[in-house]
Amino acid sequence: MNAEQDYFKAICRVSRAFGTTLDTEQLLDLVIDSAIETTQVKAARLFLYDEEQSEFVAVAQKGLSEKYTRSGLTEPFKIVPILREEGYLFSRDATADDRLN
Repeated sequence: MNAEQDYFKAICRVSRAFGTTLDTEQLLDLVIDSAIETTQVKAARLFLYDEEQSEFVAVAQKGLSEKYTRSGLTEPFKIVPILREEGYLFSRDATADDRLN
């Protein structure tokens, strides 16, 4: 199976879940699990834009140590410019990614 098919299946799985549950935490966990499985990485962190606070807020994560999240490598101020330019951020190793350091 190629990457395009994997992404499509992940999107379908998450889309179906939106129609079957109202549990936000369950949906966010599914999004994170699908992202990790599809991209074959060890960890992921999901940010959503909070309009009231006018900032991106981490809403779910898996596989990241507390030490790592406190290090600031996944802080929105580093990620937002990349999202604006590329539309997404994918990094196999955030500790070695020059865009995040």
